[in-house]
Amino acid sequence: MEFKSQICTNVIQSQRLIELGLKDETADMVLLREFAYNENEHPLYDTEYYMIRPIDYLKGEEHRGHIMAWSLHRLLEICPEHLTIDELLTLDFPSGGGISGTTLYDRLIDCIEWLIYSEHFNKKYLKEK
Repeated sequence: MEFKSQICTNVIQSQRLIELGLKDETADMVLLREFAYNENEHPLYDTEYYMIRPIDYLKGEEHRGHIMAWSLHRLLEICPEHLTIDELLTLDFPSGGGISGTTLYDRLIDCIEWLIYSEHFNKKYLKEK
């Protein structure tokens, strides 16, 4: 049995959230750049793939090419409590330059973008400007 469920934001979605100003500490996952290594453990080239790891994986080590990522649960957790998944799937959020996607993650990011621009998003989750 093979499941293909998305467990966290992909690279494009993560970069969008970072550009919107979400603090790194709000992320609960990390996308680590995968490199090909030679027999001496020296990186040869970038494979252009990412491995998904829990955020704790970053502690105590230096990692090149990592991007913060958010699970669906974490994104819902930082949104206002009154937002429901039904609203998320049916409302037409005016996008401030987003991709107005069709996946649940894209829709939620559209919502977060709208909340930020309309100043309804909790500022404690955003970087200082």
